[in-house]
Amino acid sequence: WRKQREEGDSPEIKAELARIEAAMPEVWKTFARKEPGKITSVFALQKLRYTTGYDELQELFSSLREDVRNTAAGHKLQKELDVMGRVAVGRSFVHFRQKNEKGELFDTESLKGKFFLLDFWASWCGPCRAENKFVQKAYRQYKEQGLEVLAVSLDSDAEKWKNAIQEDGLNWLHISSLTGSSNPVARLYGVSSIPANFLVNEKGIIIARNLRGERLLKKLSELFPE
Repeated sequence: WRKQREEGDSPEIKAELARIEAAMPEVWKTFARKEPGKITSVFALQKLRYTTGYDELQELFSSLREDVRNTAAGHKLQKELDVMGRVAVGRSFVHFRQKNEKGELFDTESLKGKFFLLDFWASWCGPCRAENKFVQKAYRQYKEQGLEVLAVSLDSDAEKWKNAIQEDGLNWLHISSLTGSSNPVARLYGVSSIPANFLVNEKGIIIARNLRGERLLKKLSELFPE
């Protein structure tokens, strides 16, 4: 239904919806600042997890009243913030091991000294499949300059995962636990919504996250000037 609605919307309506969506993060921040004693502020901050940096979000959460932070919802958000802090922009990449599509164990230690994109996706995820074309364009354009891509799949069906790799022409590194959203790497990086990604430099530092579409290409053009 949502797709049909979006396709039927005029450019003006789409632009207005985009404007409203872009404005919402500031609305949630303002609410949390004005209402530090309401549990609703915790839910407002939860909505900011994918649009706000760790330091700012942790500061906003810390400004809530202690009894609000100590609710079940508050404890849950703090745990999510702890994960965000571990893999926030500016932090060191956290290494892991997982099997590739051939059943061989891949260790990210082999990526030390390399510039790479850690990309979370799944064969069943429509937005991920659409995003693959941008990752593919980025890989083709910058692989000779040292860019590597490590794709972590949240699939549970090995055949569908492998078929999607072939269908989309994803000629880079692939791993999966084949446990769906329970993938340990996704949990390690606090990924609960896909597509998601982390850009890691040759020093092993996370320098950006969730770069989608043209934003990914723009960032890479700044890092790999021709």
